[in-house]
Amino acid sequence: MSRDIRRFLFVGLLVMLPAAGCLPNNVVWLPDSSGFVYSPGGPSIVHYDVAKKTKRVIVEQTGACTEWPALSPDGKWVAVARWVQQGEGSEAHVIIYDFGGKVVKRSKVERWGKLSGEVVHRNPTYLWWSPDGKRVAVHNFDRKLTLLYDVKDDTFVQHDGIPLPFNGTPFRPDGKGLMLYDSLDRLVFLDLSGKAHEVEVPRNSGFGEKDSTPRILSFAVLDANWSWKGDVLTSDGGLYSPAVMSIDTAKLKASVNAPEGKDERPERKEWLRQEFALTGGVRLRVVLIPKPKAEDSYCRVEAFDPKTEKTRTILEKVEDRCIVFPSPDGKLAAVRYWDVKHEHERIAVVNAKGEVISEVVTIEKVTPY
Repeated sequence: MSRDIRRFLFVGLLVMLPAAGCLPNNVVWLPDSSGFVYSPGGPSIVHYDVAKKTKRVIVEQTGACTEWPALSPDGKWVAVARWVQQGEGSEAHVIIYDFGGKVVKRSKVERWGKLSGEVVHRNPTYLWWSPDGKRVAVHNFDRKLTLLYDVKDDTFVQHDGIPLPFNGTPFRPDGKGLMLYDSLDRLVFLDLSGKAHEVEVPRNSGFGEKDSTPRILSFAVLDANWSWKGDVLTSDGGLYSPAVMSIDTAKLKASVNAPEGKDERPERKEWLRQEFALTGGVRLRVVLIPKPKAEDSYCRVEAFDPKTEKTRTILEKVEDRCIVFPSPDGKLAAVRYWDVKHEHERIAVVNAKGEVISEVVTIEKVTPY
């Protein structure tokens, strides 16, 4: 494995894991960018209206530990998944709600392994809805297993692996499959039948080697900006690598391009973790300030104005699990972060001028399951 890719993988784990303990929760914008839904860290799902600056509980008790709920492409339904471990076995099912909190569909229960005794663990789940609205991907981060659920046929297919990208959508724009990094250390494109098509990768990619584990990769991909363009998924390399990776899911080939003569980025006092250009306005940045002890690392959120070339701090010294979710129209962004001073989690809504126009406290107390 090249030093460049090794740094991309391993430093991501060292920075993210101790402070977070798990992946950050997400924010799912409505298609018209009028608001978003989120899980406050318990079994409830909440809708936030940006214009009215109000939050409303869609459903108080889902019975699921869904960290990343999924929203249907038309914005009418929200999906969660209940995944529990009983003895050596597990079972999971998907629950779909409308915005009034009514269950519009409850999937059959998918079971595997030997179920015995009481529920010993309720696994956190992460969901993505396909662009065509026909399927929902469900990932269990604890077990590194992904289920592909067919909403109409009420059927599941499964594959051991982690969706890629995690922060974004693993589904190809045509909805005909999704990208995974599987348990055999392979990049694969999973089609709708559940067949995994291995992607050919160059030697300098870092994939397919014994120490490029799914857990390390899953944290690292949070710090890379991935985007789909047709059949091709591209990453800018993100925080820890100057390399650019492109994955052609039609040709099943990947390429890695790193600046000539640069095997890794130099040590810095600050790292640019995320950057998004808001439509007609500022570039919103999350800057990581690493410390010798990972738990002491923190982030700063700032707005860079390309017209004046001036940078203004929006959020100072927030926990390093801070993550940005741009709205579909690109005019707003939701910044989810832990407020260290007040010891609770918040979502700040930022406009194209780089102004925080509203904030909502997401986690003040955790509702029992």
